Amino acid sequence: MDLWHIPAIDQHAHNLLKPEVFDRYPYGAAFTEGYDADIVNYHARYTLCYRRSLREIATLLECEPTEEAILSRRRELGIDRLAEICFNAANIETILLDDGFLTDEVLPGEWHQKFVTVHRVLRLEWLAENIISQVDNFERFIDSFRAAIDPHPLGVVAFKSIAAYRTGLDIQPIPYEMAKFSFYDLKHSSHQQPLRLANKALIDFLILQALEIAAKHNIPVQFHTGFGDPDLDLHKANPLYLRTLLEDSRYRNAKFVLLHASYPYMREAGYLAYVYPHVYLVSGAFFKRCWDAFCGTDVVGINAY
Repeated sequence: MDLWHIPAIDQHAHNLLKPEVFDRYPYGAAFTEGYDADIVNYHARYTLCYRRSLREIATLLECEPTEEAILSRRRELGIDRLAEICFNAANIETILLDDGFLTDEVLPGEWHQKFVTVHRVLRLEWLAENIISQVDNFERFIDSFRAAIDPHPLGVVAFKSIAAYRTGLDIQPIPYEMAKFSFYDLKHSSHQQPLRLANKALIDFLILQALEIAAKHNIPVQFHTGFGDPDLDLHKANPLYLRTLLEDSRYRNAKFVLLHASYPYMREAGYLAYVYPHVYLVSGAFFKRCWDAFCGTDVVGINAY
């Protein structure tokens, strides 16, 4: 049965890169989650995914199936025409953009509206980092954080957490005073710019604040689960760690969305979606991760086009 005529909704997308930063990333980086130069520049280019994608991309862009020809054709078309071709070919009607990633290197959400309907997914850690950089008082920080998401801003249809990357999904109740201490410890000890929130007590405290508000407004909270970039501790990205929160009646009206099919924890994620009515599993990534497992690479993104 041909399903290509059905318009698609991409519920977990990121903003496209600005054309001027394309060259900062080798073309092979679009085909792997690895950072190592040998992986990006050598191994990724010998995978089935890379070779098959060259043929498919070349067909779409009407050029020779080589990396050099594709890059040349991409420059010739320009970002607007390139995006139009790709969105139309995929029959994507709506995208939900997590715009808290590589914020200085990506095109704004408004730009994407030339091609598709756009809704925002608000990344909680990114929001907290921005507020922490602007305030020195913990009470003011918490008030500002809650005010920024209650009610959720116009255009925001979901929250998202990358706690799995920062401190893991074993999210625990944190006393107010411990969160307060963690805030001041972060303010006094962090010299990294831009600030990177990686304090477990503070992250756990903020996620529970956000879940309370999400339950109040009955909106989804997306969680990165499972496989990711090399800086992630895969053991701590198991969605079973969320079970304590799922059992908590205070968050029953919050929709938990498990991203990436929780690969390689698909069975665990499937179990959670089966027994908890407020858990949703993004299963499309299951096929993506199966392809990764066989090909040793990540599926090409639109910027590879």
